[in-house]
Amino acid sequence: MKAHKSSRRRFVYSVTALLGGQMTLEAFAKTQTVRKIVCPFSPGGISDKLSRVLAQAAAQLTGDTWYVQNMPGAGGLVGSNEVAQSDPNGNTFLFSPTGVFRTRGGREDNRSRIVLVRDLEPSIIFGAMPLVCVMRADQARPNLRSYLAGLRESGAPLMYATSGHGSTSHFMGAYIAKRHQLASVHVPFAGSLPTVTAVLGGHVPFAIVDPMLVIEHLNKGDLHCLAISSSSREPRLPTTETLTEQGLSAVEFTSWQGLLLPSATPAPIKASATDLFLTLTKSERVKKVLHEAFIQSVPLSGARAQTFFHNDHRVFQALMSDLQIAIQ
Repeated sequence: MKAHKSSRRRFVYSVTALLGGQMTLEAFAKTQTVRKIVCPFSPGGISDKLSRVLAQAAAQLTGDTWYVQNMPGAGGLVGSNEVAQSDPNGNTFLFSPTGVFRTRGGREDNRSRIVLVRDLEPSIIFGAMPLVCVMRADQARPNLRSYLAGLRESGAPLMYATSGHGSTSHFMGAYIAKRHQLASVHVPFAGSLPTVTAVLGGHVPFAIVDPMLVIEHLNKGDLHCLAISSSSREPRLPTTETLTEQGLSAVEFTSWQGLLLPSATPAPIKASATDLFLTLTKSERVKKVLHEAFIQSVPLSGARAQTFFHNDHRVFQALMSDLQIAIQ
């Protein structure tokens, strides 16, 4: 019954939009008054912060009411499914949970019949955020290559902490261990902040985390950065070598960040939403937050965003199979 009602709503919205013709950004702002960005993670993290800044900037630009609804659960699946099932009227957006699209995006949900890579699509991809490998400064090797060499000599496994099972950091640790023929122990935490706390406290020797969460500890000398997963060095970490420089990875393990909406959303509404978000990328406040989050901002929209979205899913599906990472 719910699926039938949803289909009728989507049909009505599609016909209405087509009859109304192409919407302008101004019309989009006037016709829709309350919109939300669903953040599929708990408050306090990077996704939550970016969602709130984007909502505030959109409200200032359009004069409408924008708010953020946190819907954590199942690594982003709960919030993603919620948006995929929402009315496709341009009122509800999802802040991208990269991991869930890479691991479970192609699966059909048994109850809702949602397939995320089919039923959601990116309105805009703002850019990609790298990961860093860190250790406590009093225990660290100069770089990741020398740390792995030490593990090989001692016969010890690569024990790596991450923000969760199926996260991009999980893929990265499993890939490095397999490629360099090391036994490994994955220690997943419920988010990035507990991961940082664990490595600072000496509970885990090594972690793969978002750079925004550790930059202060790196600057103070509490932690040492062994490698960064971006294609080029980060100016704020000028002495940290990339994985490629160290000959450790041929894959760029970064997390893309963007806003998605239901695929059934009428084309005029999609275009107007994308125009709005592209305008937001020029906002100094948004640019500042993207920079603080180490997001290398090269916005993608339209067909380019769609192509990237589906290619990214295929690449990580293949990696998941190769690395034998099972997601429940």
